[in-house]
This record gives sequence, structure tokens and C-alpha cells, in this order.
Amino acid sequence: MKSVITKDLWSSFSISEQIKQIFLLWKIKVAGIKITNAIALD
Repeated sequence: MKSVITKDLWSSFSISEQIKQIFLLWKIKVAGIKITNAIALD
């Protein structure tokens, strides 16, 4: 029983880690687009 709970916690943890990584990549991409636009406007 204990291993099932641990497995569920682990899978939910890894899902949240994936979401964090996707969000971080998205923020970097948005920042990159903003920088590119700023350079293009100059």
C-alpha cells in the first residue's frame, strides 16, 4: 500500500516538474522574442 502512495506522489511530482520546465522554456522563448523585436526596432 505504501509503495502505491509513493508512486502516485512521485508521478504527480514529476508532472509538476515538467510543467515548471515547460513554463520556464516558454518564458525564455517570450523573452527572446521581445529582445529580437527590440533589436529589429532599433
